[in-house]
Amino acid sequence: MKDTAKPMKGIRIQILALLARKPDLTVADMIDSLSDFTEKQIGDNCYQAKQDGLLTSRMDGITRKQAYSITDLGKARIKSDAATDKESSPFAPDVKPNLTTEKPAVTIDQVIHKIFPASTGELEELRKLVEDGAKENARLHDELAGAQAENRTWRDDTEKLLDEKLRISRALSKADDEASRLREVVASKDGEITRIAFESMQYAEKQERQVTVEQFLIRIPKHKPFVVKSLEKARQQAMRAAKFVGKAEVFAMVPVGDAVRGAVWNQK
Repeated sequence: MKDTAKPMKGIRIQILALLARKPDLTVADMIDSLSDFTEKQIGDNCYQAKQDGLLTSRMDGITRKQAYSITDLGKARIKSDAATDKESSPFAPDVKPNLTTEKPAVTIDQVIHKIFPASTGELEELRKLVEDGAKENARLHDELAGAQAENRTWRDDTEKLLDEKLRISRALSKADDEASRLREVVASKDGEITRIAFESMQYAEKQERQVTVEQFLIRIPKHKPFVVKSLEKARQQAMRAAKFVGKAEVFAMVPVGDAVRGAVWNQK
């Protein structure tokens, strides 16, 4: 059947030509190649071309958008329009197949738009989300650095406390050893003191036995000395005599020895 359709507009023939080279593209995929048109213009023309049987579409599994491909009728329309309007056709004779041209620089917005197809407002929102994410990442990085610094400080403090605990433990152990030594010294001194006290007591008892006074001599001025056998009697006699003569003396008489017939001296 002879194709009697009117020649297509420039945007639609460019869409068909693009899909003839690269099938299965979404509207977002076409924007980079059809930069003279808006996303809405491309979408509307793809929808109309599909209604005319020039394109087919399917749901893209990643972007969840419609991906378009050209039909045989669409390819035929490209050839038909090329015969009547060479300037609008990408298949003009002077265009060489597989001709490569330098690609324009790709901006971050184009990359974001290609990955996440969206309108201009959504792009601004995505950009803000990226910026907020970068700020949050920087904040978390600072918090992590602060936590690491705090952890190092805590670890240093813990090591200092452990060192101090070890030092105190050693000091206590040394003090305990010194206390044990002092207890031994005290016990030794106590034994020595006990021994000395015992020996002193024995010596005192011995001395007491050696210097036992058996008689007391009372001497009164202008009177003959006389002897009594107790200290109390000597004291009474001396006090009585002192009332009359003014003074009386009392002497303890300690036996130191005796002499017997035969010129023998016995030491007491």
